[in-house]
Amino acid sequence: MPAAFSTRNLSGNPQHADGAPNTPARLSLPGEYRAPEEEEILSRLIEGTPTVHATTSGFFPGDSQREAQYRMLGELGAPNIPALALLPARGWRYSLLSRTVAQLEGMDYDIGESGWRLSFGGSSVRSKDAHLARLSWDSDINMLADAAGRLSERAGVPWQGSLNLALLGPVSLGARMHLPRGEAVLSDRGAWRDTVDSMLYCLPSVFARLREALDAAHVPLNLELIEPDLLAAHLGSIRSSSGYSRVRSVPMPELEELYARYALIAAEHGVSLSLNVDGNAVIGPSDSALAKPGLDAMALYRAMSGAVATAEAAPTVDSLPNAESEDRGVEAPEMIFSPDRASTSRMSAAPLSDARRWESAVALLEAGARLRLPVVDHIRDKHKPASIPQRARALYSMLNAVGADPALLSRISVSEENSATMTELSIQDATATLARSVEFARVLTEIAAEA
Repeated sequence: MPAAFSTRNLSGNPQHADGAPNTPARLSLPGEYRAPEEEEILSRLIEGTPTVHATTSGFFPGDSQREAQYRMLGELGAPNIPALALLPARGWRYSLLSRTVAQLEGMDYDIGESGWRLSFGGSSVRSKDAHLARLSWDSDINMLADAAGRLSERAGVPWQGSLNLALLGPVSLGARMHLPRGEAVLSDRGAWRDTVDSMLYCLPSVFARLREALDAAHVPLNLELIEPDLLAAHLGSIRSSSGYSRVRSVPMPELEELYARYALIAAEHGVSLSLNVDGNAVIGPSDSALAKPGLDAMALYRAMSGAVATAEAAPTVDSLPNAESEDRGVEAPEMIFSPDRASTSRMSAAPLSDARRWESAVALLEAGARLRLPVVDHIRDKHKPASIPQRARALYSMLNAVGADPALLSRISVSEENSATMTELSIQDATATLARSVEFARVLTEIAAEA
């Protein structure tokens, strides 16, 4: 590992004495938001070096979808990966759950006392709640097209880049959506199966709409499934509506088959897949018998990877956006979690201090997986964030201590910690946090270049 490396920050601003970067100067100027200039974007690339990317799930504060999307595409331009912005502060119609429910086709659903529920009314007409959620989704797509158009006009060339779409994963959707009597959909195998089938059926049209909005048939898309309730569902610890019983557990073979189906439908349409299990415990290779229960991330990755290989081995023109998409390929499935927070150890340890907690992450990288690390702390008005060089050096040390090959860094991306809490920041601080993720990725790439 290098003894020293550059600590210039992305905008060329001086560092604090402890190495923590100032907010990029362009974000502090009065008037409208200023996206990075081309020279600033090119400075992120180090030729011949595995490049670490910055990305996000899309959570953002405020109530202006147009402004949020513009800032997200601006800060996380290529080679980084922006997301379709998600602004829960706009109301219930704009939550992650509502965005996901809005995609369901061929099912009746509305909002009851317990939240979103299946209605089994047999009507072919959407309920008012479902109609409003769908209108909100349509509006988000229109704002994406508007933001990409503004950036294209500013640059004088068509917008080019990737896009991440975050939806609630099938298990958490089943846990948070309800049957008419109030129980979780997950408790009814038939209802949950129908919900999953409906979501898989609608995904191709979702991908097509995103590409249409970006006016780019070949834009690389990534589908992120956020699963906060995955481990609870696997262990059977989700309580029933009465509180006196628990929803059935979902065994690992069933989970493997489930995510393999998502990976297959995504790969058939030229879309990469990410499984966000951040907040869940993940089993490590050297976990003891006394460790807390956790998810077998390796088994989930192998199931998804196998499905992607199946799709790539027998692609058909009819199953892809167009014939040329076959040449673009699909990236390996990605697992998203913080190794420190996902540790099954019952012993406490400071972040980025215990190499054993990173064994599961490195094992996934060595198996061919992509890995997203939500390790970039937020910028808050009254919070002084940690030094980016110091934190990036600590992360590289963890990977190095477990014996990771520096070339594996090309499979790593970084994002903000606990994405959902981005909505608690000011718009200025949230934008600066995205810029901070980009700088973290650049510094980590630079460390690899000097290693």
